[in-house]
Amino acid sequence: MKRLLLLLMLLWLALASNAFAVGTCTASGPSFIHDTSFSTGQKDAGVYVVTYTCTADVSAHTFPSTVISGTATASKLLWGWYLYSVETLSGATQITNSSSYTIKDASGFDLMGTKGASAISNSTTVGVKTFAFPASGGFSPTVGPLTLAITGNSVDSAVVTVELTFVK
Repeated sequence: MKRLLLLLMLLWLALASNAFAVGTCTASGPSFIHDTSFSTGQKDAGVYVVTYTCTADVSAHTFPSTVISGTATASKLLWGWYLYSVETLSGATQITNSSSYTIKDASGFDLMGTKGASAISNSTTVGVKTFAFPASGGFSPTVGPLTLAITGNSVDSAVVTVELTFVK
């Protein structure tokens, strides 16, 4: 009887722990897009696009910090590429308007500077595209894993799509 009670308690704890998840971010990509130049008709260098669909936690409203180039293969694919732009679009369960994001390298440097502060709109029809043009000093190439963090949300299970474009 004690074993049965213990087993039921452990099962309840295992099921209850899933209800207190910290949210999710699911990646698609990196996808290589090879475009043709309009002016010359020649193929250009192309871009890598990484798209994340993130869902906030049910009770704490938080999103997990997510390694953008999580696998060794994906990380190496993006090495030497430059972050060009970030586009965000709120999902059916709208994120808090003016939420923020950062994209940091391994040393904690935010590749967007302060441009991700209050940059996420809760519009489900119009995305917000922010360009990563640095204020000074030029672009820095990606040389390791990058981390996406989304903050400022207060909506249960809010959904946001984040699309990162990298160029050579």
